[in-house]
Amino acid sequence: MPKLQEMWEARKVKPEERRVSNRKRVGTDYRQGKDVTDTQFSETFGFRGVQFGNWVNNQERQSSLNDAYDALMDMANVLGVSPRALSLAGELGMAFGARGSGGKNAASAHYEPGRVVINLTKRQGAGSLAHEWWHAMDNYFSRMRGEKGKYITDSPRQRVIGGKDGKAVYESKVRKEMHDAFVGVMDAIKQSELPKRSKELDKTRSAPYWATDVEMSARAFEGYIIDKLGETGEQNDYLANFKETGEWVSNSPFDMSTYPYPMKEEAATINEAYKNFFETIQEKQKGEDVILFREKQAEAIRFRESQDFRDGHGAPAMDYETFNEAVEEAGNVT
Repeated sequence: MPKLQEMWEARKVKPEERRVSNRKRVGTDYRQGKDVTDTQFSETFGFRGVQFGNWVNNQERQSSLNDAYDALMDMANVLGVSPRALSLAGELGMAFGARGSGGKNAASAHYEPGRVVINLTKRQGAGSLAHEWWHAMDNYFSRMRGEKGKYITDSPRQRVIGGKDGKAVYESKVRKEMHDAFVGVMDAIKQSELPKRSKELDKTRSAPYWATDVEMSARAFEGYIIDKLGETGEQNDYLANFKETGEWVSNSPFDMSTYPYPMKEEAATINEAYKNFFETIQEKQKGEDVILFREKQAEAIRFRESQDFRDGHGAPAMDYETFNEAVEEAGNVT
């Protein structure tokens, strides 16, 4: 029996990838030392709703709101998007200690694709926000192509849905550039040693978790966020908090063969893929919501929404195929 499996059977070892406590945040004082209000939080990010558990007292509620506000502002700055873009067109909800159960082995946080909500649990939620937001965005693009409960990282390549005149016809609900950006992230991860180490760590489980594409991409995204903040001397453990290599092996039954995050020498290539991903998407205002799209596709969006695309009665002035050809010339729309 493999060493890790023996360890699991003998001691029921549970990998703990996060530090027990968060270090003090270093970064911009967005709130100018003041508490953020519910209204300010909602107006800044545009979440569909924000929920607190009944057992979260007022002091914990305010602390969670302040920490989440600072973390989300830090992430928006790092990614180069507006704060409202983080609510994913106003579809994403946030919950603090409202949708999870406690206990010794309670999850740090979780994302619910069925309800499109991130829950940060009362005792172990801090440190997982970036991880869960990546899951939310992963699922957001999957919903765009009609798969509500799935994640696009599981199958990021643009699919062939038919053929015409001897040419393949690809799905177009998510534009090709976004598919390619997701593929770039997953290829960078799979070309590293992270999958091998994650598979080794999965030997402590009865079913794969650490080595799934969905989880590896979320953990690698955490590393990207931490590294980007570090470029300007900033840190936010509420946003992303995981053990460095020395901490992983110290006072632990695990060694470097199971480290579940990109190593320093792997991070450069992986981070470049995330950088390209977020350079691929820009944003567009639609009412009060912000929708992510690619800047070079702005002409296609203006074309689609212009009066030239409508006849005198407000109906489409061209058929679907003609419009698709026109969009293809200007650039596909997300």
